[in-house]
Amino acid sequence: MTSMDLKIKTGIGIIVAFFVLQGFLFYSFIQRVNLSKYWVIHTHNVIAAIDNLQLYINQAEITQLKNSIIRQAKNSSQTPPDSTSTSINLNSNTNVTQALKIIHLLTIDNIIQQEKLSDLQPLINLKKPKLNEINLKLKEMIQEEKRLLSIRNKMVNKTTKDLIVLLSFASFLNFITILVVIAMLNASRKALKKNEDRLNLAIKGTSDGLWDWEPNSRKVYFSDRFMELLGMDNSKESLTVEDFNKRIHPEDFDYLWNAVNNHLENRTPYNIEFRAKNKKGRYAWFQSRGQAIWDKSGKPIRMSGFITDITQKKEVENLKNEFVSTVSHELRTPLTSIKGSLGLVLAGTEGPLTQEMNHFLEIADHNCERLIILINDLLDIDKLEAGKLQFNFTNLKVKNLIEQSVELNKLLCEKRHIRLQIEQPLANAYVKADENRLIQVMTNLLSNAIKFSPKGGTIEISTQLTNTKIRVNVTDHGKGIAKEDIPLLFTKFNQLGEKHTTRQSGTGLGLYISKHIILNHKGKIDLELNNGTTFYFELPIIHEKELQHETTH
Repeated sequence: MTSMDLKIKTGIGIIVAFFVLQGFLFYSFIQRVNLSKYWVIHTHNVIAAIDNLQLYINQAEITQLKNSIIRQAKNSSQTPPDSTSTSINLNSNTNVTQALKIIHLLTIDNIIQQEKLSDLQPLINLKKPKLNEINLKLKEMIQEEKRLLSIRNKMVNKTTKDLIVLLSFASFLNFITILVVIAMLNASRKALKKNEDRLNLAIKGTSDGLWDWEPNSRKVYFSDRFMELLGMDNSKESLTVEDFNKRIHPEDFDYLWNAVNNHLENRTPYNIEFRAKNKKGRYAWFQSRGQAIWDKSGKPIRMSGFITDITQKKEVENLKNEFVSTVSHELRTPLTSIKGSLGLVLAGTEGPLTQEMNHFLEIADHNCERLIILINDLLDIDKLEAGKLQFNFTNLKVKNLIEQSVELNKLLCEKRHIRLQIEQPLANAYVKADENRLIQVMTNLLSNAIKFSPKGGTIEISTQLTNTKIRVNVTDHGKGIAKEDIPLLFTKFNQLGEKHTTRQSGTGLGLYISKHIILNHKGKIDLELNNGTTFYFELPIIHEKELQHETTH
C-alpha cells in the first residue's frame, strides 16, 4: 500500500467517523426536543382534565339547584334555594369520577399533584361538598401545571436553539469536509496521473508491450507497443484473446495457457517464453511476464503484464549452442588421442623420463584431462537444453551408490590428505534412477567438497529417510560460501569460491548439470550453511510393495 493510499483511507475513515458522530448528536438532540414537546403537551392535557373536572362539578351544582327550585315550586315554598345548603352527590356523578381517574393517571409521576388530588378526594365524597374549597384546590392544581408548563416551554425553546446551533455548526463542518474531500480527490488524481505518466515512460523506455486481461469477462487490453510487436496498428486494428490464440505457435499453445492457469489457480510465478506469429506470418520469440490479483474468496479478477521480443536473443543462443556443440565434437576425438599418448609416455613405454620432462608431461596430461571434462560437460549441457540427454532408469540401492562414489573418489582424497567418512547406518532405500548420472552428481559434490576442505580435513556423507523420499548429504568443513554467491551456484560457468582460492578451478558447469540431472529424477538439490557447507539432494523412494510388484511381474 502506497503512502497516498494510506492517507486517503485514513481521511475517509475520519470523515466516516465524523458523520457517524454527527448523526448520533442529531439523534440525541432531536430526542431531547421531542421529549420536551411531549411534556408540554402532557401538561396541557392535565390542565384540560382539571378544567373538565371543574366544569363537571359546576354542571352538577347547577343541575342540583334546578332540581331544588322545581321541587320547592311544587311545594309552594317561597324560600329561595341556598346553594351552600344544597346536597350534591358528586361521588356518584360519572363524569366527575371519570375526570378524577384521568387526572390521577396523568399526574401519577407528580408527587405534588398526587397530594393535592388526595386532599381533593374527601371534599368530593362529602354529602354536602364544599364547592369553594374544591374550586380552590383545583385552582392550585392548575397553577402547579402552569408552573411546570412554563419550565417545559423554556426547555423546548432551549433544546430547539441548541439544535439550531448544532445544525449551523454541522453545516460549517460539512462544508469544510467537502473541501477536504475535494482536496484529497485532487491529490489522488494528481498522484494517479503522476504514476500513469511514470508507467507510460517506463513502458516506452523498455520497448515492452503491455497487456491487461479480465479472466471472468474475457475483456483484454493491448498497448500500442504490444500491437507493434505483432506488426499491427492499434488505431486501425483490434485484437481479441481468441485472435491472439490463433497467432501462438501450436507447440507453445498448451505450454503458455498451462502456465497462465497454474498462476491463476496456484499463484506460481508467470514468466515464460513462447513463439507467436506476426502480421507477415513469421514466428517471433517473446518473453511474457505477468501478475494476477484475486478477490477475498481467492477468485482471480485481473491479470496484467508485459511481453518482450527476444527473437534476436534466441538467435544468438542458437548460434552459440551450435558453435559449442560443433567445437566440442571436433575437439573431443583429438584430445582423447592426445590424452592417451601422454598416458603412454608417462607410463614409460617410450623409455625413462627425466624429472623435468615428467613434470611438464604431467601438467600437459592434467590440462588435457580438464579440457576433456569441459567438453563432456558442454556436450551434456547441449543435450540437456535440447532435451536429448538419455537416462537409463533402474531400481538403485542408495547405499551402493554412495559406497561406489566414495571408492571412485578415494584416490583424489588421499592426494589431498582428506578423509571421506560415511555416517552409519546408511538408509536402506531404493530409488528409480540412472546409476551413472547419479554417480556423476555424487562425484561433482565430492570433488567440490575435496577442493574446499583444509588439508587433513574430513568430509561426511550421510542420509536421511522419510516416508516418501531420501536425502543424501555431503558436508565439508571449509570456509563456506559467501551469501551473495549462493543465488549463482547452480548457474552455468559459475565456479565456487574462485575469488578466494588458488587451487585448481573447475569448469563452472558441474552444479548446473547436477541440478538438471536431479530435476530429471523428480528430485531437488540445494545446500545448507553450517560449520562449512552441506550440499544435498533429495529423491523419491520406491516402497517395498512397489519393488515386490515389479519383481513378481
